[in-house]
Amino acid sequence: MISAKTLIRKSFRIILWITLMLVFLFIAVALLIQLPAIQTKIVQQATTFVSKKTHTLVELEKVSISFPKTVIVEGLYLEDTQKDTLIYARRAKVNMALIDLLSGKITINAVMLNDATVNLYNFHDSPEFNYNFLTTAFSDTTAEVKTDTLTKTGMAFSLNKVSLRNFRLLYNDNYAAMNVTIGIKKSDFNVDQIDLGKSIYQIDQLQLDGLTA
Repeated sequence: MISAKTLIRKSFRIILWITLMLVFLFIAVALLIQLPAIQTKIVQQATTFVSKKTHTLVELEKVSISFPKTVIVEGLYLEDTQKDTLIYARRAKVNMALIDLLSGKITINAVMLNDATVNLYNFHDSPEFNYNFLTTAFSDTTAEVKTDTLTKTGMAFSLNKVSLRNFRLLYNDNYAAMNVTIGIKKSDFNVDQIDLGKSIYQIDQLQLDGLTA
């Protein structure tokens, strides 16, 4: 008959073995992500997925992932449904805590956009802008979920710092007859609070250099 002491010892040995296997698996994934072939595959899968969901052209020249924090995207191009440029960024760098995704949190420490252009517009007969197709594509319109359920199961989102370099915004609100063009050579700002569901965006500090409007 196996004694309680022996059973406990074997149980801890199995738990330790499983833990070590998970650690080695985690390290293996981190190392594989560094390989150019794996990163190229990620680019292909990501662009194919977004293109199928939005029925628009999506291009990514290169993605570099420095596990576990930094993701660098080069040559990001996204069209709208009218085949006009919605977003272009020569280089986008995101520093985020990838580990937090396991606990249902999206923690972005810093975002940097270099040589980026955002083109927003609507038409005279509709107040909806050309980016609305993204909201429609990635929202589940077939399921009715209560608000309190969304609050409990939704992922927590936080953003700390945003840096813009050679950033250009084209904002043509033809429905409200307001057209704006903004160019920013350099801008850094800290986000004090952000709540996507309640449309709350509070900026703590803002620095601008080379602003034209």
